[in-house]
Amino acid sequence: MLAVVSYLNVSFTAIFCIEAIIKIIALRCMYFKDKWNLFDLTIVMASFLTIGLDFSGIAKAVKVGSSTSVIRTFRIAKVLRLIKRSKSLRHIFKTFIVSL
Repeated sequence: MLAVVSYLNVSFTAIFCIEAIIKIIALRCMYFKDKWNLFDLTIVMASFLTIGLDFSGIAKAVKVGSSTSVIRTFRIAKVLRLIKRSKSLRHIFKTFIVSL
């Protein structure tokens, strides 16, 4: 199970990294003026840091497990940004919240 989570972590980090690179190429200097783009870039950089810590074994030695899960939680915020933009997705999300 832990190996699957590691592969998913690397996969999503790669996807977000490709997204950031494409946006930087397309938007050039305008990319850095949008706060959401800076947030996305910060998440990508922090994800690289957590992957490096996980694969090097330092994360287990230093016990930084909770901070890596915080970074993973921030990745969820990227998805939640989409809820603002889509009315039908917002409706589904509100239904989910009410059902909880």
